[in-house]
Amino acid sequence: MENYKNSKIGRETARKYGDILEMERPQTEESLCKHPRMTLQNRAKIFSPFSPLRGYDEQLAAEKQRTERVTKRILTEEEMSALSDRLMQVTKGMTITVRYFKEDTAHPEVPAVGNYLTLTGKADRIDPVFRTLQVGDTVVPFEDLVELGGEGIMDIDVYLGIGEE
Repeated sequence: MENYKNSKIGRETARKYGDILEMERPQTEESLCKHPRMTLQNRAKIFSPFSPLRGYDEQLAAEKQRTERVTKRILTEEEMSALSDRLMQVTKGMTITVRYFKEDTAHPEVPAVGNYLTLTGKADRIDPVFRTLQVGDTVVPFEDLVELGGEGIMDIDVYLGIGEE
């Protein structure tokens, strides 16, 4: 967008109101009594968004997420094997992106329902005993993983140099 002062409307406004454009607000004792200066905090209250039902927006968002739940997809043997191969390439501190299933524990159902979430961050811990992967503060069980990627993570055939030629 072009500079307002140099635009046609800006120049016209400056020509029309140039004499009062740079004037200060009147500071007479009478005007200050009738119209005292408002603190910035009170001005912020005036212009803050009005929300008569506190927490309603959060409830709507939670309800929307609940209604958008899906059933957990069961991975095939090939998909699990490929995911396992990719998981073996992850090292601590590596930046990875994982897509995983987060079960809705507030409304448990059979089969499991929830949402698929995507998380990007540094791999902080890989626990083969408890079968979990920690990315930042989030701990993801191996059985909830659907996709795993990151720089340096590749298909096992490419990793081993067996790729088709």
